[in-house]
Amino acid sequence: MLLGVGKTSIHNWIYSICSEELDWHIIRDIARWSGQVSFDEKWIKIRGNWYFVLCAVDSVSGFPLLMDLYPTLDTVSWTLFFRRFKAVYGVPNLIQSDGSKALAAGRETVFAGVRYQLCKFHKLKNLMKRLRQHIKDPKLLKRCHRLARHIFSNRWVSSRKYAAQKLRNLAGEQVSSYIDEHILSCWRNLTMSLTSNVSERFNRKIE
Repeated sequence: MLLGVGKTSIHNWIYSICSEELDWHIIRDIARWSGQVSFDEKWIKIRGNWYFVLCAVDSVSGFPLLMDLYPTLDTVSWTLFFRRFKAVYGVPNLIQSDGSKALAAGRETVFAGVRYQLCKFHKLKNLMKRLRQHIKDPKLLKRCHRLARHIFSNRWVSSRKYAAQKLRNLAGEQVSSYIDEHILSCWRNLTMSLTSNVSERFNRKIE
C-alpha cells in the first residue's frame, strides 16, 4: 500500500486512471506515426442501441491512433472526430477513406487542402457489381472484368486511366455513367491506387 494512502483513496485513484483519461494517457505517448492515416467506421449494438465507432489507423504501420463512439454517422460526428484527431496529432500528410459524403464534408471542414485518396477496393467492388448487373454476354463480361481490374492494379497511372476510358466505351450506358461519375470525375484522388483496408481490418476486430 502507498504510504499514507488508504484503501478507498487507492481505489478512487485506480478508477480514475482506468477511465476515459486512460485513452489520453496512451494517445499522448504515441510519439511516432507515419502521417498517412486511414479513416473508417463500424456500427455496433450496445444495450439494444446502435452506435458508430469511428477510427483512425496509421496506413503504414497498421497501428490504431484514435477511436471514438458516436450515436449518429453524419457530418457532425466526422467533424468532431477529425477535430479531436487534429488536437492530438496535428495535420496528416495523406488521408485514405471510402467515398462517404459525410466523411468528405467533415474532412473538408477540418483538413481542407490535405491530400486524400479514395479506396480503390470500394471502387472496384462497386464497379464489378454493376458489370454483373448490366452485362449478360459472358465473353464481354470477362473482358470488362479484366479492364476493371487494370483500372486499379496497373503500374502506370496513364495505363489505368486508359483502361477506365476503354471500359467506359465498351460496357454500355449504365456502366459508363457510373465510371464517369464515380471514377473519372475523382480520378486525381485515385491515382495512388490505395485502399483503406488497414482501418477496415482493425474494425473487424471490434465486436
